[in-house]
Amino acid sequence: MAKSLAIAADNLKPEVKLGVALSEFSQALDDKYRQQFIALRGASPRVPTPADVIRVTEELNREGAKTHRTWRPYSTRLCSILHRIQIFASTGDVAIGGAQNMIASGDQVALKDDAGLMSVSEIRDLILRASRVEDKIVIVIDALEEYEREEIDDVSHFVAELMTERTVLACCSSRPGSDYQKRFLSITTSIQKHHISLDNASRSGEIQLFIDAEIERRVGKVLSEDLKDLIKAQLVAGAQRMYLWVSLQLEALFPGSPGIATNSDYIHDILCHLPANLPESFDQALSRISNKLYGNKPFKLVTAAERPLSLDEFRVALTVVPGITEWKGSMLPRDAKAVVYGSGGNLLEVDEETQTVHFIHHSAMVHILSTSTRDDTITLHFELN
Repeated sequence: MAKSLAIAADNLKPEVKLGVALSEFSQALDDKYRQQFIALRGASPRVPTPADVIRVTEELNREGAKTHRTWRPYSTRLCSILHRIQIFASTGDVAIGGAQNMIASGDQVALKDDAGLMSVSEIRDLILRASRVEDKIVIVIDALEEYEREEIDDVSHFVAELMTERTVLACCSSRPGSDYQKRFLSITTSIQKHHISLDNASRSGEIQLFIDAEIERRVGKVLSEDLKDLIKAQLVAGAQRMYLWVSLQLEALFPGSPGIATNSDYIHDILCHLPANLPESFDQALSRISNKLYGNKPFKLVTAAERPLSLDEFRVALTVVPGITEWKGSMLPRDAKAVVYGSGGNLLEVDEETQTVHFIHHSAMVHILSTSTRDDTITLHFELN
């Protein structure tokens, strides 16, 4: 039956083929989304607006976050591409008589909503199809150091290949003079000879101001000026312009967890053993966890949650034990926020606006999921099965 329908479809008009495809797509959806899709198809025909484009990108993010726990909102950066698709969709609708509705029309350029399923060549082809020769393509690449060497090469060649077809403005962030930065420039500048660098001495003044302000906010006049100057000098020297690194060291120097008293000897010891990079910073932070009652459970909960947990959800989840069907309210921690900071080794935080629990940065979660290099933190690391 399916084979005969497929053969017959070859002789159908384009608008009928589209109707068949939309019907099959509707049947593949679950009940919730099928009703939404039917409502969209039945809506009054109109040309998609910028608001529609934004709504689609937000939906991609929302669904991506539900499907992939490590999802980052890449899709919002595709807004300009979706805008171009919007233009193509309207043109295609006129050509074959489809409904002028961005979601219900099946003839526009296909866009995969899961960036993890798209190869570099597919992304390049998508950009080329969705742009004109005279368009300028802006690409922003954050934190080159967080990519693997092979990924750096892939991304660099991707940008270089785009430069041969379009005018490309590429902006990337990395530590000054790093091997990753040099690799990216060696590949891309073979095509585009001109680049501007912000690697100059004046930029370090920004992190200096940040350190000064944070030390004054945290300790004020409690420490001597000489000790404060020493702290500032050591942090500036080791920061390599990484604000996250500085924040972790400030938390180590002036911990907010109760029961941890600091003195001059403690501060000098921290300054003498400053980590060389972020992974070492994460390990040091984990080694200083004051509340070891929950082990790595707080990290597992935050990693596994389909959406950020509220403080109440977090404290309840801490008491759940697999295989134990009887729940004891007496096991509830009294202060969920204290558990977040006491058991999270400064790698977890509470969003003050939403009162939900998060990793301080996605690189912190990546570190927890990696293999430990220290015996004293090995039990806090785990793998996703």
